[in-house]
Amino acid sequence: MVAFGFLILFMLVFGSLFRNIGIYLETREDLRLTGEKEIALSVKKQELEKKIQKQNDAFEIEKEARKRLGLGREGEIILKLPPEDEVRRLIPEKSEEKKEVKPVWLDWLGQLGVKL
Repeated sequence: MVAFGFLILFMLVFGSLFRNIGIYLETREDLRLTGEKEIALSVKKQELEKKIQKQNDAFEIEKEARKRLGLGREGEIILKLPPEDEVRRLIPEKSEEKKEVKPVWLDWLGQLGVKL
């Protein structure tokens, strides 16, 4: 009877021990993942702080106003160009065939009646 009691006690102790080891391993994995997330968030926070600092800079504010609103300083001339795809559409494509370019002086000679 005493042996049976020791057997039950032994099973309870080892069952509890294995359950606690499982909980420990899960907690350790959660802690590792939380540490990785903390590092990633810390890096992102630094990037956002740099972005905020940059956006609060007077030069950057002026640059954005010029870009978005087309604003300029007094006395400046602002040129607005069409989008690149529209410019490409307006420029004729280069043809494969080469045109013979005749010097202007040959035209003048022809008009003067001189034949070469």
